[in-house]
Amino acid sequence: MSGAGRCTFCRAGVAAQARFCSACGTPVAPAGETASRRIVTVLFCDLVGSTAVAQAVDPEAVHAAMDGYYDACRTAIEKHQGVVEKFIGDAVMAVFGAGTSHDDDALRAVRAARDIVEALVELNVGLDRDLGFVLRVRCGLDSGEAVVVAQSPAGGARVIGDVVNTAARLQAAAGVGEIFIGTATAQLCGAAVHAQAVPPLTLKGKSAPVPAYRFVSIDEAPGRAGGTALVGRAVELDHLRQVYRRVRRGRRCCLVTVVGSAGIGKSRLVQEFLADRTLADALILPAACQPYGTGLTYRPVADLIRSLPGGWGEAVAVLQAESDVDGRALTALAAALDLDPAGAPAIGTDEITWAFRCLVEALGRTRPLVLVLDNLQWAQPILLDLVMDVVGGVVDAEVMVICVSRPELLDARPQWGGGIGCATSFELDPLTVEESLTLVGLLADAAEVTGQDQLHSGQSLDRIAAQSDGNPLHAELLMQTRATGVQSGIPPTIRVLITAWLDRLHPADRNLLERAATISTGAFTVEEVRFLAGDSPRLTGPDALDEALRRLLRTNTIERSGPKGEYRITRPLARDVIYEMTPKDRRVIWHEALADRLAAGLEDGGRYGRQTDADLAFHLVGACQLKREIRPGDASLTELSGRASRALIATGMRALRRRDLQDAATLLERGRDLLPEQHPDHRILAVRISDAHAGRGDWASAYETLDRIRDAVDPRARHTAQIQRRIVTLRSGRPDDGPLDGADLDEDDDLSWCRLHQLVGLRFMSSGRQGAAEAAMRAALVRAGRLGDVYEEDRLLVAICELTQWSPTPVDDAIALCRSLAERFAADRYPLIPILLTHARLEALTGRLEEARQRVAVARGYSADLRLTLGRIAAAQVESLIESSNGEHRRAYELLAACARDLAAAGQRAMAAMFQVRAAWELVRAGDAPAASTLASAVEPAGLGTEERIVHVLIGAHVKVAASAVPGALVAVAIVDERLGHVDDPVFIGEVLFDVAKILTAAGEHQAARSAARRAAASFRAKGATRPAGLAQSWLAARGGER
Repeated sequence: MSGAGRCTFCRAGVAAQARFCSACGTPVAPAGETASRRIVTVLFCDLVGSTAVAQAVDPEAVHAAMDGYYDACRTAIEKHQGVVEKFIGDAVMAVFGAGTSHDDDALRAVRAARDIVEALVELNVGLDRDLGFVLRVRCGLDSGEAVVVAQSPAGGARVIGDVVNTAARLQAAAGVGEIFIGTATAQLCGAAVHAQAVPPLTLKGKSAPVPAYRFVSIDEAPGRAGGTALVGRAVELDHLRQVYRRVRRGRRCCLVTVVGSAGIGKSRLVQEFLADRTLADALILPAACQPYGTGLTYRPVADLIRSLPGGWGEAVAVLQAESDVDGRALTALAAALDLDPAGAPAIGTDEITWAFRCLVEALGRTRPLVLVLDNLQWAQPILLDLVMDVVGGVVDAEVMVICVSRPELLDARPQWGGGIGCATSFELDPLTVEESLTLVGLLADAAEVTGQDQLHSGQSLDRIAAQSDGNPLHAELLMQTRATGVQSGIPPTIRVLITAWLDRLHPADRNLLERAATISTGAFTVEEVRFLAGDSPRLTGPDALDEALRRLLRTNTIERSGPKGEYRITRPLARDVIYEMTPKDRRVIWHEALADRLAAGLEDGGRYGRQTDADLAFHLVGACQLKREIRPGDASLTELSGRASRALIATGMRALRRRDLQDAATLLERGRDLLPEQHPDHRILAVRISDAHAGRGDWASAYETLDRIRDAVDPRARHTAQIQRRIVTLRSGRPDDGPLDGADLDEDDDLSWCRLHQLVGLRFMSSGRQGAAEAAMRAALVRAGRLGDVYEEDRLLVAICELTQWSPTPVDDAIALCRSLAERFAADRYPLIPILLTHARLEALTGRLEEARQRVAVARGYSADLRLTLGRIAAAQVESLIESSNGEHRRAYELLAACARDLAAAGQRAMAAMFQVRAAWELVRAGDAPAASTLASAVEPAGLGTEERIVHVLIGAHVKVAASAVPGALVAVAIVDERLGHVDDPVFIGEVLFDVAKILTAAGEHQAARSAARRAAASFRAKGATRPAGLAQSWLAARGGER
């Protein structure tokens, strides 16, 4: 094209050299080439047999015929607002959607092809009559993404992409007078085009056969439509109001989940409810989950808190005013918002959940609170658990939680909301035809009010309503752009609709949205857009950015989100399409700029406090992936990949430390995949990822991760993989693969040695050799220290602490370790629970029973706050040991039996059996040998640990001597004594020997009984267990034995 072009905003004519549109004042793009990504439809048409014609006919006759052919092509193409991109010999290439996208670009292209074929029929009548020959034509069309290079404001363009090659190949495969259409074009045209499928075509340059269709005819069928004004939702709206009345009346927390497909009107329904005057005094806090990115788990929590009128400061004040909530809640919430200072102790997910529940409860006690969580289908599992915890745990507060989700949520969580008294859900159905007609009429009225009625001129509202499928979003977009097409991923019609809608925006508005979509999948700030606006003259003029914001707010394209100055693109689908249609090279530049800015800010103490390490990873990964696609040989990719990998790994390690295991595994895997194949960090990452999968019970993934380094060139990686596989095997309860002696390990291979010592320790633990296990774990700790691995050190320190209660480590030394670790982990109650329980048992061994009970009570409270079933069971176990040491054996039995039942219910049958045997032991001590026998006989000894097998035999000895079966009892005692040589827990040995002494006394073996009691007392004293040692010595003294 040459001469005048058109304004990209109002479509008025623009003179070739104009700098501004004379109609609306919009700046015209500067001269020179400007590239953009677009969805286009490419039309190729070519003559068949033209070489033979040229050989047989005079050149002047051929020239006249070709002029007629070219004119027919140009006329048809320009009639339907396509652009002739080039003439290639006899072939013509045209593009539709290169300058401005239309919802029906594909249909326009098909119409142009049809007109060309029909024009050639008419042309051939004259050619055959006057010149004695005819021209035969064939056409091919395809649609898809391409880079369009605009060469002048007047409209010239070059189109680059596979869609061009495919259209050309389809044309070459068509027969004379035929039009072949690609799958994408057929989808975009929908019912408007009748076409017949042809057998998949083998096309030059294509790796697989290509589906195609032969054009038959065009049916001027209606498009598809829908809308977002609230129509036909009276029942659902009344349900929301009823639930809110229930919240107010009963001072309780209720959950409502609104489910429906994309665009069905879920958010619009909730918006209407929130505008109800009955909610005038309610505090409404909105947030939305995002479909991808990093750090997604707690972003909605952070958004909810930032939505408070006073933001984070208000949350601090609310929690500080609560007398029964200490500073832990603020620390945990700060971690969720990534406000915790660098080097702060890691906070677990359970702690964050408890803290958020405390905040919600506090807010809901002062005024009605409504939490709105949109797009819950994208929520991470831990966030879903948090929502359930809040709904099930908040008491004496007026809280309504509204979750808005697509049906995928119920696919992943079929029991969503189950077991909660005040939890309901409902699904929005498509609008009826009558409702759709009403909706489209309202949208048309609104268009007339805003002066946009020209967009819908010539369209039948009835036809739009009939084609909307009852989807309000489709109706609204159709009223703006009349789209009919699609592709995979985002629904094709919506994809094309949004692209066409983008082209109708003011250029400055589109520039702003492109930057906003790159900044974040959620909220963006004005300052961030301004930071990226330097390369856009349309955004850098006086007040240009503010004016663009106002226009986008007025049309509800964006909305305010959180603190002042933060916004988000209203429709996630629009945001995705905007991002995809922004040129990749531009996105690379912006991602890298944002990453550099953010990295500098983080180094400067969080100067850009809204963003976090997760955002840094998001931008680095985005830049890296895009640069690999467009410039795979770029020398900077190595450094960029390294930065992206480090950011992902750092974010993944944060998730791992707070025990967000699924997020940790995903982030660490993504970071690993960006590393060069032989990078040394593959080894440690394989271990960390394997740990994360194993912690979730996903044993297959834990093994699969290790397979990646099992055959590595580096022998150290192979050794580490072999050792970690054995650890996973032990943890999963599978048969042990046998010992590893480490003979092949290099002395300075600290990682392999660290894991080997842990493997040895686990094996010792399973065989009852707790002292040997502790020694192995301490050796592992030394190796972890050499590695500088704080994560590994923390895990090992807690394990060592727990082992000290069963190992020969003196009680005083073990208590000192407990106190030290209690300070180290003061901010994270998850590891603090086993430390407190270990301390409690050690206190009980020295006779400080009341102090021990107090520590158990604290640990039990922490377990309740964090909803830790195993923590609660562990607290009950230690309480049983305290009661047993105080002679309350019946109470100890009751506690252990309850633990066994809870473990069995949780599927932990092996542990349940061990607790059942210990409970039977307490029954024997309580004098109820028959009941103990019945309980113990229900357990198969082969499945027990070493110590429990000893106890099982010991119970049998008690039962036999009570039944006067002395010989059998003595045989059992001998077996017990022999097996004690295979364990090294001084307290366990002492307790068993003390029981043996009582059995031998009942059997009349008084000298042997005294010997056993003396051995028991000595074992207790070696540990520093003064209370049981004193009891054994008193027993001896009463029978004339030695002190």
